[in-house]
Amino acid sequence: MADSDRNHLISSSGPVTLADIAKLAGVSPVTVSRAINTPALVKPRTLEAIEKVIARTGYVPNLLAGGLASRRTRLIAAIVPSVSSTIFAETIEGLNAELVSAGYQLLLGLSGYDPGRELELTRAILARRPDGIILTGITHLKETRAMLTGAGLPIVEIWDSTPSPLDTAVGFSHSAVGALVAEHLLIRGTIATLRSEPMIHVPSSAVMALSGV
Repeated sequence: MADSDRNHLISSSGPVTLADIAKLAGVSPVTVSRAINTPALVKPRTLEAIEKVIARTGYVPNLLAGGLASRRTRLIAAIVPSVSSTIFAETIEGLNAELVSAGYQLLLGLSGYDPGRELELTRAILARRPDGIILTGITHLKETRAMLTGAGLPIVEIWDSTPSPLDTAVGFSHSAVGALVAEHLLIRGTIATLRSEPMIHVPSSAVMALSGV
């Protein structure tokens, strides 16, 4: 294809498509798709030509369309109340690091401790067909639970414990932690202070240490 034809294709209205890349590289769309998804199966010279065209055109593969065909999007969604808290921020950092190393990307949603907002986020996230979803806590609206149960996806509920999770729960019992805190304060004779000073702060690190987390 002549350079003028290539420049016309690149400058045409609308996003560059996989078919455009195939024409510019002089290969079939199937070969371009293979170069993107399984590059080891493409001849080095052909792969190099395709990669050069992709770099020059700024082409971004439509992973959602490809995901619908393969049923894999390489996206894992997580809904947390906030990232302003160190606890949740550290959780997200660790989660993201592990997912990236496994070839996944993290899609993050903030619920603001609002069950209604969690429902909205769940609906929007499931529409993007993630490979799994992570929720904070075990208390959800019945509509949210029904939506998640019907999605057929791996689901992990974190920061709490329950004998009947939606799928998998990774966390600890907050009631058990509360009991341990009360027991610890009673042993130290500080329960009276706790009663007379309602604003006393028990560090989260201490609670976690008491619970054995």
